[in-house]
Formats: sequence, structure tokens, C-alpha cells
Amino acid sequence: IGTVLQMVAWQFTAARCLGIEAQQLSADMARRSIAYNGCSERCEVRRGDMRLFKDFAGVSDDAKFDLVTGTPPYFPVDFAMDTGGASTTVGGLPTCEQSAPARYEFRGGVEAYCAAAAPRLRSASSRFVVCEGFLD
Repeated sequence: IGTVLQMVAWQFTAARCLGIEAQQLSADMARRSIAYNGCSERCEVRRGDMRLFKDFAGVSDDAKFDLVTGTPPYFPVDFAMDTGGASTTVGGLPTCEQSAPARYEFRGGVEAYCAAAAPRLRSASSRFVVCEGFLD
């Protein structure tokens, strides 16, 4: 948790890094990892959803970045409008509140991440990198 943030920090040693974690437990684990690895003076983790930038206390609505990374969920979820239930064609729906939103598209997938990242890029040379797990 916070792995991509730390890889960016280690590669770009002059960079100030901001990580966003949707789940509180993940944000807490990322903060501990950053402190343990000695990069808390340059890295910060906030709890929020990168698709809802207004949730980030202290970061202005017009904040821009040279690099935005994201690890969106990768399993689609089908919502039944008539019953309000959800299902997936990839295994069963997880029951763990911590890992389910990280793996299944309950709040949107890669498309939502791309739409959220685009207005946060500083210039035409800025980059958005999607970090995705490999599925066989």
C-alpha cells in the first residue's frame, strides 16, 4: 500500500509526492510505509478518492501535477437496477470491505481515473500512468 508513491519518490529524488488512498486502512498503512522507508519529508498520503478531487483538504481545485499515477480497480461490476444488487462475471463479489473497492469497479474503473487525471496534468508534457495488475 503506497508502493507506487514510494517508487516514484525513489526514482525522482527531488519530487514532492502526494498519494491518495480511498480506504482509511490503506491510507494508514501507506503512511506507516512511508515513515518506515524514510521518505515522509517528501511524501504525503491523504484519504480520498482521486476521482473526487474536492475531497482533498488543502489541495486547491486547480492544483496541477507533472505526473499522476493511478491503480484503478480492474474487475467490472454489473448493477441490477430492478433489485439494486450487484454481480460480476469474474469470480464472486468479495466480502472484504478493505479490498473489494480496490479490485472491483464499484465507483468506476480506468475510464473514471483517466477523466479525473486529465485536468490535473500541468502541461502537455505531463504524464498519467495507470498501474494495473496482470490478469491471465
